[in-house]
Amino acid sequence: MCKKLSEIDAINLIKDSCDEIEPYWKEHIEFWDEDDERGYYNDMSVFAHYVVDQLSKGKTDDFKKIFNACEYIHKNGSEEVIEVLDLGFIESILFISSHKSFGTHAIEPYMGPIALSEYIGLRDAFDKLAQERWESYSPTKKLFLTVRSKLVNILKYGKNT
Repeated sequence: MCKKLSEIDAINLIKDSCDEIEPYWKEHIEFWDEDDERGYYNDMSVFAHYVVDQLSKGKTDDFKKIFNACEYIHKNGSEEVIEVLDLGFIESILFISSHKSFGTHAIEPYMGPIALSEYIGLRDAFDKLAQERWESYSPTKKLFLTVRSKLVNILKYGKNT
């Protein structure tokens, strides 16, 4: 029987795939004092911030390695390891990119089939929750939120997106 990857194995695989991760990783380690338990999910979220930042700069050269590592982890990790990957890395990419002008779809061409399936599933689930919540709002609250969103876009991006 083949030994399943551990959380540390998965973190190291992703970390080793990120060409310019060192400043992100150093800041992360410094933030969490050696005495603190930083946690696997927090470790994985560092890679999500890295990927979204690199995408915003158009620097995607290492994305193939990163998402190949994700596919490998999905195929060779325990359920716990896969959960850390999906929630700490894949879901974090979704949340972080949702606040960027390029949105949540821009990363999809770089993902492997398993990561992409998980990503789309998470996005669809959150979209459904958002729609259900929206439908529960009064007309006045909907109007307020719509106007506020338009103002934020104008202030943030100089246009109504």
